[in-house]
Amino acid sequence: MERRHWSIENKNHYIRVKTFGEDKCLSRVRNAPANNAICANIALTVIFHKGFSNAAKDLRRFKLNKKEAFEAVFSPG
Repeated sequence: MERRHWSIENKNHYIRVKTFGEDKCLSRVRNAPANNAICANIALTVIFHKGFSNAAKDLRRFKLNKKEAFEAVFSPG
């Protein structure tokens, strides 16, 4: 069970570091790091729950199409 946990953790961390640049983030005051992590987790949850497969590609698409991003977050199912 422990190996599976770490493989999931490493995959999640890799996506967050590469896609959101968490390790390069300079926000280190008060709750900023935790808030950034929460936003990244919400974005990844929406992307993977809605059936998208490539986080980086889909985030770039959502940056260009705010309406689609809004619909992905707030549409049921």
